[in-house]
Amino acid sequence: MPFRIPTFYNLTKSVGKKQPNQTLDVLLVQFFLREVSAQSGFAPAGGRLDLTGVVDQSTVDWISAYQKSKFQLFCDGIVDPIPERNLTAQTPVHNKSYTLFELNFDFELKQPQHFHKIWEHPRCPAALGQTLAMAFKAIHS
Repeated sequence: MPFRIPTFYNLTKSVGKKQPNQTLDVLLVQFFLREVSAQSGFAPAGGRLDLTGVVDQSTVDWISAYQKSKFQLFCDGIVDPIPERNLTAQTPVHNKSYTLFELNFDFELKQPQHFHKIWEHPRCPAALGQTLAMAFKAIHS
């Protein structure tokens, strides 16, 4: 799971319906969605989002609800990784912002004290936190 300083959390593969859905990528998206929702108030009707690392209908509903809450996002229920060379943070297909860019931005805006080291966040899933902490240590040692 690559990230860089200034901090930006990226995915290795897309997350959503009929996507590769690698466990750590899914955990990151689920974590961001829950944390951003807690302070922004968006959520699908009657939907609960568990941090499982598995994409189910609830995860797709939460992704879609988030995308619908932001006019600058294309609503397809999928969160794509952002190519390293994309400096505009816009998708080439839809000319809209990447969902992952907005999730990073919203999380940093709502919880700046945790953004640069989310693995220290009290609600960060253990598997995600351990992986991010090890990657950070490897980059900065």
